[in-house]
Amino acid sequence: TATELGDGPPPVPAPAHLVEQRRDSELFDYVGFERRFRGDREEITATLLGRYGQTLVDHAPVLDVGCGRGELLAALAERGVEVEGVDTDLGMVSEARARGLTVHHAGAVEHLRGRDPGSIGAIIATHVLEHLELDYLIELLELAASRLRPGGVFIAETPNPATLVVLGSHFILDPTHVWPLHPALLNFLCEGAGFREVQLDFYSPATELRLSRLDDPATPAWAAPLNDMVDRLNDVLFGAQDYSVSATTPRPT
Repeated sequence: TATELGDGPPPVPAPAHLVEQRRDSELFDYVGFERRFRGDREEITATLLGRYGQTLVDHAPVLDVGCGRGELLAALAERGVEVEGVDTDLGMVSEARARGLTVHHAGAVEHLRGRDPGSIGAIIATHVLEHLELDYLIELLELAASRLRPGGVFIAETPNPATLVVLGSHFILDPTHVWPLHPALLNFLCEGAGFREVQLDFYSPATELRLSRLDDPATPAWAAPLNDMVDRLNDVLFGAQDYSVSATTPRPT
């Protein structure tokens, strides 16, 4: 998950090696790249648990798409949650399995095609969707909607391109990113895949970079419109760097 810009180098928040058609390079050291820019694993896991942990606990069994080494899965398993993961990086899959976790070595769509309809309580994908081509993303969402139980939940976290500093910082830093997903677009795609009760939540504003208001008690009245413009500019440039979509499958009527 992204930290505030200006407080160290911009992180690359997720294992991106989960899909068959990722823009990849045999010469690019993604593991080394991730180690340098991703951030502390324990801190990231704690953040994800704080944001989504209770929802995942309440909607077991859980599938983590692009689970990497399985840090989130392990934390949920410690809370008694039935969990599984899927990832295409064999080394990370092996590490996760060595921890006693059920992790499948496959692409997300490939794995979901083989799952029974209505067999999963929750699916989570953190900083994954921005690595997918559009057709693959749409199929992933449609399969997720059909493989979740009625009332099941799909959670995805991704960089927020509506905050413009994101595009010029950690999004473009990662050459495996395919396309930034505007919150309104992802909301639309989830609805089109059959989800209901789609909710957007926003995280990690770039507060260290925000422009200062004129808030001195002696500030003249003419400064009020200027402060309004500063607030609007801060929201566009230095707002939430990450957002999540939480979408629910239709319940029986």
